[in-house]
Amino acid sequence: MGVEGNGHAKEPSRLGAMLRMRCPRCLRGKLFRGLLDMWERCPQCGFVFEREEGYFTGAMYASTIITLPLVFAVFGIGWLLSSKTLLAAEVLLLVTAAVTLPLIPLVFRYSRTLWLYFDWRFGPDRETEGRTGTRGIGPADRTGDR
Repeated sequence: MGVEGNGHAKEPSRLGAMLRMRCPRCLRGKLFRGLLDMWERCPQCGFVFEREEGYFTGAMYASTIITLPLVFAVFGIGWLLSSKTLLAAEVLLLVTAAVTLPLIPLVFRYSRTLWLYFDWRFGPDRETEGRTGTRGIGPADRTGDR
């Protein structure tokens, strides 16, 4: 963590924490302990990541939002550079799959991260479940509702 000019620790940004896959509550604890293995709770603040069975089903939407632009970009750039024949399209499908498949673990991690942050901000129980004692950290505190 960096230090500001006055010697105080810099507060991590929400976007920076999201890109580094950190806890949506404290912005410091790691979400993953391995390539695909998530912590059940934040190692820093104890926030429960999967609050109920099937919680991360919504992460499939985030996965689609992340993957589709990538697939279309790879295929589109390849198509622009190709001879635009049926054979070229078939080869491009294989190339697009070859580029996309190794990125699945990264997409998995970022889709879960994106879902956690989305739920943290817009979830129906953002004021209560797993978020007690977070004054100054939760979404309502940013808008001055308390």
